[in-house]
Amino acid sequence: MALTLPPNLQSSFALLDVEWPSEDEDHIRACGAAFRACATTLTNQTIPTAHGAVDHAAQHNSGDHIDALTGHWAEYHADDAQSGHLQSLATSMHALADGCDLFAQIVELIKIVLKLLSVYVLLALVWAASMAVVSGGLAALKARGSVMMLRTFAKKAVATLRGRLQRYFGHKLIRAVETRLRRILHAKPPSFPARPKGSLLRRAAAVKGMAASSAGAAWLMEGLPESRPRPPLNSPEKGPRDGKYDLGPPRDPGIPFDDPWPYDPDAKPSIGDHVAWQKWRALQLAEEAAPGFDEAADTFKHYMDGSGDDYHIDYDKAYRDDKLIRDAVDAEIRRAQENAERLYRESGRQNFQMTGEPTQIKETETKNWEFALGRHSIWGSADVRVDGNQATMDITVHAYDRYNFNREDKWINQDNGRFETLGWARSYDTHGGLKRTVTWTLP
Repeated sequence: MALTLPPNLQSSFALLDVEWPSEDEDHIRACGAAFRACATTLTNQTIPTAHGAVDHAAQHNSGDHIDALTGHWAEYHADDAQSGHLQSLATSMHALADGCDLFAQIVELIKIVLKLLSVYVLLALVWAASMAVVSGGLAALKARGSVMMLRTFAKKAVATLRGRLQRYFGHKLIRAVETRLRRILHAKPPSFPARPKGSLLRRAAAVKGMAASSAGAAWLMEGLPESRPRPPLNSPEKGPRDGKYDLGPPRDPGIPFDDPWPYDPDAKPSIGDHVAWQKWRALQLAEEAAPGFDEAADTFKHYMDGSGDDYHIDYDKAYRDDKLIRDAVDAEIRRAQENAERLYRESGRQNFQMTGEPTQIKETETKNWEFALGRHSIWGSADVRVDGNQATMDITVHAYDRYNFNREDKWINQDNGRFETLGWARSYDTHGGLKRTVTWTLP
C-alpha cells in the first residue's frame, strides 16, 4: 500500500514548505510487473513460436522469397539473444520494469524522509511549548531555528532525489530504450524479388504489414490503462406492456438494464489485470484486422476507450448481414401491420401515428453481430395512411442494446467486466434503426 501522510503530521509537514509526492509507488510497481510479464511472455513464448514457424517454412520450402524471409527474420531473432529486434524489445521492457521498480523505491524513500522530518518538526514544537514557561521566548527561537534547518534539509533532499531520478530516467534509461526501439522502428521490409504487375496488391500488403510491425513497439509502450471514475448508473424504468401498439408519436418504451460490474474506487489493479488488459488490446486489434468483424471490433474498442458515450450502429447493415436479425425485423413489421389494421378499425382514422413495445432478439446468426449486439431489443413506431382499402405504413424499427459483460463465470466476462470495475473501460447504450415503407390491401 502506498505511503500516505498521517493526519497528525499534516500540520508539522506544512511547515517544511515542500509538496508531498503525488506518485503512487504501488501503481508504479504494478506497471513494472506488467512490463516484466510482457517481456517474459515475449521471450518464452512469442519469439520461440515465431522462430519455429519461420524455421518450418524454411525447411519445407525454397526459393528467393524464402531466402528473403529468413534473412529478414535474422534481424528480428539473432542467435546471440541480444541483437535481434524482438530480443531487443524484450530487453527494453525488462529495463523499463527495472526502472519502474527503482522509481517506486525512490518515491518511497522520499516519502519516508519527509515523514521523519515531519516527526522532528513536531518534536521541536512540542519541546518549545513545554519549555516556554522556563525559557521564555528562547525555546521558541530555538524551535524556529530547528524548523528552518529541517525545511532546508527537506528541500535539498527532495531536490537531490528527484534530480537523480530525472537523470536516470531522462538520460540513461530512456536513451537506452530509445536507441533499441529506434532500431526496430527503422527496420526495413524484406527485399522480395520483383513481381509481375498483377502483384501490386501483394506488395502493398507487405508494406502495410511492415508498418504495422514497426508501430507495434510503440503500441506496447502506450498501452497502460487509465482509471476513469464514473457515477452510479441510472437504469430507465420499465414502460407499460400490453403486447400492442398504441396511438401516438414514437415513445421510448423504457428498457431497463443492469450494472453487473459497478465501478469500485477502492479496487486496486493486480499484475494479472495489467496482463489481461494488454491481451485484450491485442485481441481487439486482431478483430479489427479480421475480415467480417468490423462492428464487433468497433463496439469493443468503444468499450475499452472508457468514455461511456452512446454508440450508433448501422442496423440496416445488421439486417442485411444476419438472417436471424432480418427474420426478427420482418416479424416486427408484420406485427405492426396487424396493429395498424386494428387501430384503424377501432379509431376510424385514416391518418395516424402509432408506437410499439420492445421485442427481444435472443440470438444472432453471425459472430460479428453476436459480439457487437448479441441479445438486444427492437421496437417500432410508424405513420399510417389509409386510402380506401389500401394502407401505407412508414415504419421505423428501433434497435437498442446495453453493451456490457454479464456476471457469468466465463473468462471473457470476468476479464472484461473487471476492467469496468477498475474504471479502465465503461459500458454504454447502443442505438440503431432502419426505415421501411409497406403498402398492402386491407382485408
